[in-house]
Amino acid sequence: MKNLLHTFFAVVLLQSCASTPYLKTNAVDTFDLSPNTEFRLSFDSDFLPAKVDPISVDLIKKAVANNLESKGHTMTEDAPILVKLTISNEEKIQNDTNFYSYPYYYRYPYPYDYDRIRLIDEYYLRVSIFDSENDQTLWTGLTRWRQNSKFEPSNDISAQNLVDLILDSI
Repeated sequence: MKNLLHTFFAVVLLQSCASTPYLKTNAVDTFDLSPNTEFRLSFDSDFLPAKVDPISVDLIKKAVANNLESKGHTMTEDAPILVKLTISNEEKIQNDTNFYSYPYYYRYPYPYDYDRIRLIDEYYLRVSIFDSENDQTLWTGLTRWRQNSKFEPSNDISAQNLVDLILDSI
């Protein structure tokens, strides 16, 4: 019994330390992407923020095409199903005041760090499936990552993992 209890707490500890990326999806009630659907990719690079790496964008486009083609769909130029990719960034404020509340910190000769508030860039990827014949968005998925995190699409494998996270919920 004691060994089982130790195993239980070890599993709970490992599960609580695992990180999962942010994922939010929404779909029309009647949405069903039937097999052998023809699709085309759309990405508007005119609105790409300067902080977003264009090589990462190319990796994401390739990963979306690979994911959908591996599920039996085909990519054509005049398909009625449009897969829209949107990438944006946002600066998040992080306040590091918890460290400075430690009582022994104030005994040092320089007790204050004036750069306790930092801006952290977060990048968002939205994948939307749009039916151009009916002029309707059928499905959308949103995820985010930070620079130098394990979810950043800096190579083929990490870009494929990020896209698979979103598109496997279809």
